[in-house]
Amino acid sequence: MRDRFLADDAAGTVRKLSPVDVAARVAQIPGAVAGGLTAVSLEAIRFLVSSNSHRSPPDRPSDLRPAVLAIWFGDSGGTVGGSVTHISGILRGFRQAGFRIGLVTLDPPPPQLSTVIDDIELAEPLPPRARLTSDVECVVVNRAVRKAARRLARRLEPGIVYQRHRTFLVAGVEVARSSGAQFVLEWNASEAWTRENWEGVLPIERVFNPLLTAMERHVAAVADLVVAVSARAAESGRERGGVESRIVVVPNGVDVETVDAFAAPFRNSRRPSTRIGWIGTFGHWHGAEVLIHALALLDHDIELLLIGDGSLRRDCESLAAELGVAGRIEWTGVLPHASAVARLAACDVLVSPHTPLPGQDFFGSPTKIFEYMAIGRPIVASALGQIAEVLEDGRTAKLVTPGDPRALAEGIAEVLGLPDRGRALGDAARREARERHTWAQRARTIVDHLENVGVTREREFTDRA
Repeated sequence: MRDRFLADDAAGTVRKLSPVDVAARVAQIPGAVAGGLTAVSLEAIRFLVSSNSHRSPPDRPSDLRPAVLAIWFGDSGGTVGGSVTHISGILRGFRQAGFRIGLVTLDPPPPQLSTVIDDIELAEPLPPRARLTSDVECVVVNRAVRKAARRLARRLEPGIVYQRHRTFLVAGVEVARSSGAQFVLEWNASEAWTRENWEGVLPIERVFNPLLTAMERHVAAVADLVVAVSARAAESGRERGGVESRIVVVPNGVDVETVDAFAAPFRNSRRPSTRIGWIGTFGHWHGAEVLIHALALLDHDIELLLIGDGSLRRDCESLAAELGVAGRIEWTGVLPHASAVARLAACDVLVSPHTPLPGQDFFGSPTKIFEYMAIGRPIVASALGQIAEVLEDGRTAKLVTPGDPRALAEGIAEVLGLPDRGRALGDAARREARERHTWAQRARTIVDHLENVGVTREREFTDRA
């Protein structure tokens, strides 16, 4: 079950709410409830009408106009993290391919993203009645996004509307249709599946499940291109309505030049002790607890650097204390991208101990893997999903059994025992990142598919007719 909190800006306090507290406060604001549900109803009706009103491919210019309008709402991890890295990376890749970049978002973009934006529109803040619950907010925000995106589209004249898949978000479809642009849906996972299997929701919130499913199936089905980050994510996209011929696997990537600028001054630094590096959001499948268990099995002069924050950090701190390794760990919290890369570059080994997902094949494409490769330090990683496809055991990394602390500890020890502490692994990974995994290459893959999508869509429509 998800925790609920009450934030009081005036008092500067945050208090956890019980389900009884939530129900009591909702009961105190019937006007807000009515207003919020009315707004949701209007958006739901608009969606139903819109989703049935365009059965043929929209008219588009014969050439792909060189501008991208991106819709991105930020990341729960703050100004850094995988979502920020992905959107800033792929937009930089489009820019390198000659596209102007416009962004529609709810808040000013973080520094990592703002450097690749040519134009921006902030969606108008929602009224209080539209922020009654997270579901109400996610549905109603479509209106604000449509208005902001249309303002931006008039200036930008985009050839591509690029939307990161998000719960209840369908605004990008309408904006692409009205501006004659191709609609590209970035697909990391099914939000409906995540809600059904991983998120605890209150009974009153379950009333939104059919709408979420319908909206998700719609954006997947009508997208000119569903850009899935992994093969398993692509399979999920097909299961949720995506058309086979319009789904492409485009893994995450890396901006090698940027990482190089941050990492180069620290690659040859040496510490008196050996240090293992890790970055993440302390999620259930990020494996931080496995790494802490592995640290307890390694020599006492080996230290651990943990960059990031998240829901399981406190549990990990307690585990470290129980195992007697707390004094060997530095917890930095969230760092700016440049600082994080610099700190990792000064480590001896970089670790990605991802664990299997409960009830689901691993569908991720961890951005940390590609940034680790570009940094050029030896990598020890779980042989799991796409990680085992990108990294080659014994050539660009040491791969180990997922979720096994002893195997992880043995892998780290093995790399540290190699000539020059595994430098050849790091050098090979860095070359591979530059040759095969840049964001510019990822963007080119998307553009190449879009240039052929018009013929495919016309053929599909003719076959249906």
